[in-house]
Amino acid sequence: MQAAFLSAILYNFFGYLLFYFLFAGMLYYLCWMRFAGNLKNRRIQVKRRTFAPQIRHDILFSLQSIFLSSILLSFLFAAHELGYTRIYHADSNHSLGYTLFSLILVLVIDDAFFYWSHRLMHHRRLFRLFHKEHHHSTDPSPFTSLAFQPLETLVENVVGMALPFVLPIHWNVILIWQTISFANNFLAHLGYEFYPHYWLKVPLLRLKTTSTHHNMHHRLFNGNYGLYFTIWDKLMGTEFPNYAETFSELHSRRRED
Repeated sequence: MQAAFLSAILYNFFGYLLFYFLFAGMLYYLCWMRFAGNLKNRRIQVKRRTFAPQIRHDILFSLQSIFLSSILLSFLFAAHELGYTRIYHADSNHSLGYTLFSLILVLVIDDAFFYWSHRLMHHRRLFRLFHKEHHHSTDPSPFTSLAFQPLETLVENVVGMALPFVLPIHWNVILIWQTISFANNFLAHLGYEFYPHYWLKVPLLRLKTTSTHHNMHHRLFNGNYGLYFTIWDKLMGTEFPNYAETFSELHSRRRED
């Protein structure tokens, strides 16, 4: 049992590692190097740049985060094998409607938890313990996406670890949820804006965070705490007042080029 658990940790660690370097490396190479000239008017922070020391810092903390997440994921897999979770598969009697609803529900719960825990980690007494190293990058790159301190990594995994024990979730819902989470995280830290110019003009679309939304959080610090949605920031008055203006100015720059 011990050998199987250690094998699971190593398997998850190298899987996470491959995923991180493949996608973070590819996005960094394409946007920050290969096509940097072509994409210069999509750069959110025009006068700033991420250099090698920052990349090394982010990779170091990402390695720690990936290793700890791999241990937690292995515990979840072991608990599922022992029958302690409520993860179900195709042979379950849960309906397709419930399965689709559960995907929306986990995203809403994940977003709410992230907003409030993220905002709490910005408290002056908690910031150094939980969140300081992630904010080491004021001009984030894809490598910043997983650059968390150990305590922050634990907080980041709370929803993913807890929900399978209390809520019936199809295995595919977990895979889709994690794919959305990773994709959203990489886009949020990309440093380039690829959401279209009309995004904030459509009522439903403006509830989804953009790359600019989270980039402003890294640059200005106290605001724009949301993960997938801007709802909590709007409700609690923590969305930067010039967010829409900043987003529009970026697209105006592109049209003027």
